[in-house]
Amino acid sequence: MYSPTDTVLFHGKIYETKQSTYLSPIEKASAWEYRGLSEIYISDNPPLDPKVGQIWSTNGKFYTYFYDGNNYAWVEL
Repeated sequence: MYSPTDTVLFHGKIYETKQSTYLSPIEKASAWEYRGLSEIYISDNPPLDPKVGQIWSTNGKFYTYFYDGNNYAWVEL
């Protein structure tokens, strides 16, 4: 279940929910607001000022910057 203001990376695009939904941005576009394309940053170190949904790659692994409603963190994809 997605809650209002949840942010997701879906097919390389960042979306934020406008209302609670179980459906993806493709299945129920009216529940989502498009926020932009994801950026990919390739380096040994993560970006200094990351944005939610941004992708960072290092040593062949990919991470996305994620906010769970309480904390921000890099999460491996």
